[in-house]
Amino acid sequence: MQFVFPTPRGAYDAAIECLKTRLADEFPGRSSVPRRRFVMTERLADKVLSEQKSTTIRYDRDSVEYPAGPVLPLFAAAERAPQDEYRCLAGLRVLSVRYSTFEGLTEADARSDGFSSLDELLATLQQFYGRILPEDMVCIYEFALEPTATNPKPLARNIALDAASV
Repeated sequence: MQFVFPTPRGAYDAAIECLKTRLADEFPGRSSVPRRRFVMTERLADKVLSEQKSTTIRYDRDSVEYPAGPVLPLFAAAERAPQDEYRCLAGLRVLSVRYSTFEGLTEADARSDGFSSLDELLATLQQFYGRILPEDMVCIYEFALEPTATNPKPLARNIALDAASV
């Protein structure tokens, strides 16, 4: 299932309500939860900023997720860094969200996610999330860097995060 978000900014709230209804119909045994931010390793966040990465794949064994808003902040995390050291780098405008089984991921998904091969993507997801079964659902967010009025490349800043939606 794929859901493309409307271009007019005022239509976003209605689009989210429509998506939540579709999620309840498509995945009746799972709860729908909002994603409020994206946290990535510094290496992957750098690929976003250099526009070598235009999607991110997220997994939750017990739920399906949807974006909480049209633009979500991107945080970079150093290896094993505490959450209060995550750096907010940019805003990412969510263009679409697609739901697929883990085994349904493709080479094209790997390339758009900044990986050189499907095997590399699958191994990285398993390393980050633990064991993912072939039939488990993943959420694929397509995004674009959100330009700012004064600075096209936002300055990094430290910010504390809560554990939800990381």
